[in-house]
Amino acid sequence: MTTKFNKLIATACLVSLLTASIVFAEGERGRGRPDRGAPRGRMALGGPGGRGMGPGGAGRLIPPGAMKELELTEDQGKEIDALQKGQKEKLEELSKSHQDLRKKLQEAIEKGDKSGVTETAKKIGTNIGNTALLRLEANEKIKEILNDEQEVKLAEYNKKRAEKREMIRKRMEKRRNKAGEADKGRRRGRGRGRGGKE
Repeated sequence: MTTKFNKLIATACLVSLLTASIVFAEGERGRGRPDRGAPRGRMALGGPGGRGMGPGGAGRLIPPGAMKELELTEDQGKEIDALQKGQKEKLEELSKSHQDLRKKLQEAIEKGDKSGVTETAKKIGTNIGNTALLRLEANEKIKEILNDEQEVKLAEYNKKRAEKREMIRKRMEKRRNKAGEADKGRRRGRGRGRGGKE
């Protein structure tokens, strides 16, 4: 029973931590600043494998780089802008709910309220699921707006982005591993006299 409860708490904390980091990262990215490459008012969900999956995470239905490559018609651009506006409102609502749930979860953990932790963790999971469904619906609507050639271009663009993210992730993991090894080496040297001998 205790092991199950500990796993539940660990999972709930991990979900909250991951979501918070996504929200923070996305909040720092874009923000309608020209130097960040985000046009004002553009906020929705990322493409397949894209960013912005956490409740409140802000991405785009179609990244700015892909928008140029797709050569959208004026009507397509208007439809996508309207879709993004609707997504933004729904995401803001989910984000507010998610923030409230994270606070509630933390309070339940601090009180040692097992049923409160369980109930809130389930709600957080539902919230994340609702965000994923919102993204899926947006991707389906985008497919209806784009023509076949544009869909292929977008899929290729997203594939390249995913490969680039994976390459960056591996590079960061390699750096963390090197830093961890260096830290272990420093810890081994502690407690010894000069010259590394005891």
